[in-house]
Amino acid sequence: MRLSRTFKIAIVIFLIFASAAFSWADNEKAQPNAAIGFGGSFGRYNIYTPSRGSDTLEWSNGYGIQGGFVFEQMFSNRIGIQSGLWYGESKIKVYDGKNAGDISLKTLSMPFYFVLSFNSQSVGFNFLGGFNFTRIVASDYNNNSIINEILLYVNENQIAMSGGFNIKFRITSFTDFFIGMLADFSLNKFINDTIKTDVTHLYNIRGTGGFMFRTNIFPISEKL
Repeated sequence: MRLSRTFKIAIVIFLIFASAAFSWADNEKAQPNAAIGFGGSFGRYNIYTPSRGSDTLEWSNGYGIQGGFVFEQMFSNRIGIQSGLWYGESKIKVYDGKNAGDISLKTLSMPFYFVLSFNSQSVGFNFLGGFNFTRIVASDYNNNSIINEILLYVNENQIAMSGGFNIKFRITSFTDFFIGMLADFSLNKFINDTIKTDVTHLYNIRGTGGFMFRTNIFPISEKL
């Protein structure tokens, strides 16, 4: 599969940011801080159609939930990475000019974010930016209680630009509670080209929350 121009540009930007981030981290006093945790999210999901064909579908907001595990490694008080594994379920409303229905998705996602952190003794504010790699494991179309499997007609592997922020609150010496917002925009098409002439991209915006368990003290005591 050939990479789109947009995806190539995104990779270049990502690598430039990564190089600058690790250079900055090298100049800071390192306080390694690995953490694992779990969380959940709830938000709006939809389809973006930048160009419309003669058989255009009309999409409207649906809702989705996710839950999973989070891994985070801080290389300094400022710079780190975050990943994890998330399971999600979502529904998006669609209208083809005659019938209205819902498309249901079940997904497994593995994000990879760079973390830029600003901390105090009890609260941390983190910017997250990177990519989210998603596998659609099941997809159904529900029209008037008639359910059809449509996984054959969608691109199962989705790569999305992803970013947002979270706020961490220190609960104990080794436990944080976090809340935040994240958004994804898929770089590849949702519907296979052989099925529809529309260009379709999945996107979402969602609130997140959960708990993180650190392997050492909150890394904020010496540098802000």
